Amino acid sequence: MSQIIYLGPTMSGQGVTITTGSIYNGQVPPDIAERKQSDKDFSALFVSVDNVAEARIEIRKGNTFLSQRYENVINRYINGKKGA
Repeated sequence: MSQIIYLGPTMSGQGVTITTGSIYNGQVPPDIAERKQSDKDFSALFVSVDNVAEARIEIRKGNTFLSQRYENVINRYINGKKGA
């Protein structure tokens, strides 16, 4: 079973609690699985542990697929939560 790691922002509330760097052995908890299925930006931030170094560089670099997904998640859940 392959391991995946979450590289998105730490989130608490709005139906899901997850921290940056959480590692899963193939399966994720039901609340996270639901969010992954309904939100492609959130889902893209789960990467194989074999690819974690490259993915972290891509997120930090900016103007990349993963950095845009990261920003979308922040804007949707973190910034949106503050305004609620």
